[in-house]
Amino acid sequence: MVEVRFFGLLRERVGETAISLEVPTPLSVSQLRTHLIERESCFQWLDDLEVISAVNHTIVDSAFTVNKNDEVAFFPPVTGG
Repeated sequence: MVEVRFFGLLRERVGETAISLEVPTPLSVSQLRTHLIERESCFQWLDDLEVISAVNHTIVDSAFTVNKNDEVAFFPPVTGG
């Protein structure tokens, strides 16, 4: 089981703060994104290269490996002022 969390505008687009998924692990963050996009159309925004990913509270790139019981979070791009 992998826990997937959504923050900011992404949470609003999905309508949930988190979902739990049974997915074959290990898999990359990129593969998890693809799995979500294929699962439901509300995840299309994950195709945006600006979306930030974190695994177990550490920012990672799309090649990072996700394992069973990991927490994966997706954040909108961060802007400063």
